[in-house]
Amino acid sequence: MSITQSKYGRRFDEEFKREVADLASQPGAKQEQVARDLGVGPYSVSRWKKQYAIPAASSSPGVSPQELERENRALRRENEDLRQQRSILKKALAIV
Repeated sequence: MSITQSKYGRRFDEEFKREVADLASQPGAKQEQVARDLGVGPYSVSRWKKQYAIPAASSSPGVSPQELERENRALRRENEDLRQQRSILKKALAIV
């Protein structure tokens, strides 16, 4: 865990943020209590919890929500392309 002090406030490394997010995500854990115990703000805990949330449908726990969203958009584009190709093939078969 690495905490550095800058002129803008404390900076926490990613490992610490993930651990805080995991603690706050435990059943029965309250964000305010976790924040108080670790000496960070409740808003930070809330942000880290959202940022490092592990979706239930994800098979690999290290995948971020941003990566999942990017993959989702790519799959939607591919799906639309395949629908267009199928439509063209149906029209071609109707002509023959």
